[in-house]
Formats: sequence, C-alpha cells, structure tokens
Amino acid sequence: MPTSLALILALQAPAAASAVATVEDPWQTDKAPPRGVGMLGAGGALIFTGTVLSVVAGSIFATRRCIHCLEGVEGAYILPVGVVALAVGIPLLGVGVYRFRVWREWEDRHRVTLRPRLGRSHGAWNLGLTLRF
Repeated sequence: MPTSLALILALQAPAAASAVATVEDPWQTDKAPPRGVGMLGAGGALIFTGTVLSVVAGSIFATRRCIHCLEGVEGAYILPVGVVALAVGIPLLGVGVYRFRVWREWEDRHRVTLRPRLGRSHGAWNLGLTLRF
C-alpha cells in the first residue's frame, strides 16, 4: 500500500508556482537587443525595387494599345514581382525601424564610455584609453 501512495504522489501535477515557466524578456536584459540594420537595408531595397518595377509595369500598360496581343506581356510579369517586393519590404522596414528604435533606447541607457587607463606590460608603463560598455 505505501508504494501505491508513493506512485500517486509522484504522478501529481506540480505546484502552480513551479508549473509556470518564467521567460526572460529579451528587451529587459543587459544584453544588447538586435539593431535591425539588416532589416532596414533589406526593407528599403525591396521597397525601392518594388516601386520601380510597379512604375515600369504601369508605364508598359499605359503605352501599349494592343490589349490582346503579346506586346504588353512584360508588364504582366513585372507587376506581380513589384507588388510582392512592396508587400515584403514594407513590413520588413517597419520591424527594422522598431528594432533600431529599441536598440537606440538601450544604447542611451548603457552609454559607451572611454576611460583613461594606466597599466604596465612587458616592463613598460602604458597610458591609454579603455572602452567601457
């Protein structure tokens, strides 16, 4: 009988306090958050490319008068690529701007400073600057 009681106690659900997993907020730690510079560059490039391709496709459609012939088919291929580039580039740029803003706020709280340093190495005294962050 005592072994079945031990088995039942072992199968019980953990306490409520230990069952909740604590997840660290990546924005609240001392570690630097992601800068988002890659997202800014990629989003800007995609927006530029999508805008150019959409304008080119629109001008192709506007200058071609033959609707049922194959003269305006380039615009039909270029326009979806431009729209997809815009659809991907706009949110990418938005997330990049948000991450860069969060990184700037973190950087303002954790200023990088240069401090004077006096030290010794290989039998000589050195005077210099130390980067602290």
